[in-house]
Amino acid sequence: MYKIVDYFFSNKFEKRMCDILKTYRVFSKKEQITVFDIGCYIGNFSKNFQLELTACFDGKQIFHLFDPKVNNEILKKNLDFEHQAHSIAIDSSNGTSDFFLNTNFPASGSSLQKIVSTDLVWRKSRSFMMGKKDKDFEKIIVKTQTLDSFCIEKSIKTIDVLKIDVEGSELRVLYGATDILKTCSVVLLEVLDRKSKFAKKMSSVKSFMAENGFSPVKVKNIWSVSLFSSIKAADILFVQSRLLAKYDASGKLVD
Repeated sequence: MYKIVDYFFSNKFEKRMCDILKTYRVFSKKEQITVFDIGCYIGNFSKNFQLELTACFDGKQIFHLFDPKVNNEILKKNLDFEHQAHSIAIDSSNGTSDFFLNTNFPASGSSLQKIVSTDLVWRKSRSFMMGKKDKDFEKIIVKTQTLDSFCIEKSIKTIDVLKIDVEGSELRVLYGATDILKTCSVVLLEVLDRKSKFAKKMSSVKSFMAENGFSPVKVKNIWSVSLFSSIKAADILFVQSRLLAKYDASGKLVD
């Protein structure tokens, strides 16, 4: 079911991200590319991006995948390349936190935030469409760690590509990544909140990213989230400003 939903309703940025990397002067000279997939579920983003990356990059690829409830067996079946999976909720602090797990469909709405779990219209409509009974989200305790702390612990100096899909807790991830974020080239981020608060959160995300040297080059609404709910979501692609020389005002490549 998840693969069908992902195929028809997810925005696809993987090729665009690789096209942007190729405009970076030192890309072809790099010995390795490090990719972080935060909120990986079964790893579809990493799978699709790895295919695009392999077509244009000959160096070593390092993939780190994060999810509070990592299923290594599923990841190994879905991903045919070397990767490291971590059962951690990336957050603004180290420790533990409540995590609200969608037991009907873990890929959708599971989060450190209660934005989705408390939207009854969203829950009932999705349960109906999936032919399942609406169940309460399960509250579990998960390990949390900041991205900065993780990278220090693992001696990771650079993240070239960062994808964040955490169903509403994206600012918490960013606030814990103020050091390592400066090393990133491309960031794909899902912004999610209640419709009444969405514009304010999007503004906060853009301001934070601008302060760290990033510019948005593409925004796509995720219309399936807004349907029959009080929630809105969008994917936004950020690029370090130093990489934007070959892009026009609309975000398209120019000669």
